[in-house]
Amino acid sequence: MFYRMNQAHGENCRVVLIDYWNIAKYIMDSEVDDNTDTITDMDLRPRHFEHYFDVGGGNIEAMLFVKRVVHNDWDVWRHFKNLSLSGPMVSDNGKMMLFIGGMRNAIEKHGQEIIDFLKS
Repeated sequence: MFYRMNQAHGENCRVVLIDYWNIAKYIMDSEVDDNTDTITDMDLRPRHFEHYFDVGGGNIEAMLFVKRVVHNDWDVWRHFKNLSLSGPMVSDNGKMMLFIGGMRNAIEKHGQEIIDFLKS
């Protein structure tokens, strides 16, 4: 699917991927910076996203898709400008905007950002 989109749109190809991932169960309390149970963007590390794409978790297809869009590199997370639980993560090549905070959060809080990204 991405190959066809990329052929049709070339450098103007943009993809918004919206997913929900409960990252809290993958981050141990001892890793949270402020010693609370609340996990914020400041607590995120690229290693946590290895669990998001874990083969056992069933997200291997998502990983392969993101890999193709971002840079065709196995370590896709190093190609995102920032890591965020609820806000958009934009790839450094500008082709992908990724949300892991769910559809409602993405649309209600970032709807205009999504539209602007797809128009750019």
